[in-house]
Amino acid sequence: MPQEKDIFSFTEKKKRFQTDVYWVHFTGNEVEEILKYYNINLKNNILYIGTSPDYQWLFGQMIQELQLCRPRYDELISLQLRNIFVLISRAIMSAKKFSSTSEKEVAFAMHYFRKNYNTEISIEEYSESRELSNCWFIQCFKEITGSSPQQYILKLRISNAQSLLENTEYTITEIANMVGYTNSLYFSRLFHKYIGMSPKEYRKVKLKENLRE
Repeated sequence: MPQEKDIFSFTEKKKRFQTDVYWVHFTGNEVEEILKYYNINLKNNILYIGTSPDYQWLFGQMIQELQLCRPRYDELISLQLRNIFVLISRAIMSAKKFSSTSEKEVAFAMHYFRKNYNTEISIEEYSESRELSNCWFIQCFKEITGSSPQQYILKLRISNAQSLLENTEYTITEIANMVGYTNSLYFSRLFHKYIGMSPKEYRKVKLKENLRE
């Protein structure tokens, strides 16, 4: 991937019909080899790789890192760019029909859930808002992701709770609220069920591991 000395620049431009256009410019000694590795043909000026909201989210994260210039931001931008390359390569290799309604809707839902996992989400109300059959949506989501929408949201909540327990000093009640649970006891039971230990025990274990390092 591009090294620390390499140059990144980004442009975001709104056009008519609410189309978002993004550019990313990057340099490096191994650019051609990297693009070849990800099956990106330099002779093709245009590649159709679908409408997944993941691309927009990743570009947004890259732009944010460039604007804030926090420690090691250039390294993180390189990883995010590699993530985009992986998505492009996956689309090319699998030749997926991203225009299909089911894949579009599931991709949109995953993006929505990632942004709103800590709020109360009714799958039925979400389906209605997208003018979809609730049963159809749940079935498509499970077929494509391997999880039901509720299980997917739960995984997001537990994963973010783990990060907060490891990296912050928030109380268990505060963390429960931050990931979408008003009842900390219910949150603790769910956490124990899926992680195998209580939030308090998990924090102690991670603290010991960090001290050993």
